[in-house]
Order: sequence, then structure tokens, then C-alpha cells
Amino acid sequence: MHYPKVLKKFIITGPESSGKSTLCKSICEHFDKVYRDEYAREYLDKLNRPYQLSDLKIIAEGQHTIERSVMNVSSRFSIHDTDLLTIQIWSSYKFKTCDPWIQQKASDIQNKFYLLCSPNIPWVADPLRENPTDRDELFDIYLAHIRSFNRPYKIIKDIHRSEREQTAIKWINDSR
Repeated sequence: MHYPKVLKKFIITGPESSGKSTLCKSICEHFDKVYRDEYAREYLDKLNRPYQLSDLKIIAEGQHTIERSVMNVSSRFSIHDTDLLTIQIWSSYKFKTCDPWIQQKASDIQNKFYLLCSPNIPWVADPLRENPTDRDELFDIYLAHIRSFNRPYKIIKDIHRSEREQTAIKWINDSR
């Protein structure tokens, strides 16, 4: 069977500890799609020093490669645990600047549909997480960026995991 080259990309995004990866894994399983962790976690787990601004470009390139590999094995639509928008926001928020390549790639929003996870679930500590007190502010930044893209989006604000999954699955089914 031959599928069109352009497919829909559903991006699970939002501030830290908002349930993105958990949601992405479960909906990938539901739709029998390939799941790949966000590259930042893989990269930072191996880094033996505090990360720097220059590391974000490497992380962005790795994330971009993951997105492309998931799209190559998907038919009709793919599901992604974040995208380069996350890295753009992270860079701008933490370092007050962002590499032009990241900005350019993050603005390539063709065929993207965003599921924005609300930070209304409890914070879960993790050695790689940095922002336990400013998740609402970061959520607003994500929302402003997504709205500026004029792309379809759905805010995932259910408290319970099963409700979050049902909301995401229904929206994906209705949008594809």
C-alpha cells in the first residue's frame, strides 16, 4: 500500500511534568504507532556536566532526526513526544536566546496538530527537570506559540490518566 508523503503529525507538548511522555506512550500503543522518547532525555542522561546553550542545538538536531525516523515508518499520521517548539521555548526561557536553526525548524509547522498538556497534575521530581514552580507560566508560553502558528490544537486538562488518554484519542480520531 502506498501512502502520501505528507502525513499528519500529532505533537504531545507542554511544560515539564505535565504527563507528555506517559500520554504519548499510551496513545502510540492504542494506535499501534512507533514511540520514541524525546532526544533531550537521552542526551542529558549521558552528559557528565551541566548542559549549556550549545547543547540545545545538538538536542534539537537529535529530536529532528527522531521525528523524521518516526514519520518514515508511519502511515497517514505519526505521534511525537514533543517537537522542536519545546527546545525553542526551553532555550528562550532559560538562556534568553535561541539558535536560528532551531527557530527555523520549530516554525516548520506544516501538518502539525498539537495536544498541549496542562500542568494541572502533580509535579513529579526528576533529575532532569528544572521548573517545578513556573509550569503555569510555561504553559501560557506554549499556548501563545501554538496559537501564533494558527495550527489545530487541543488542551489536555483532564486530571486522571485514563481521561487524558480518552480525550487525546478522540481528538486524534476526529482530526485525522
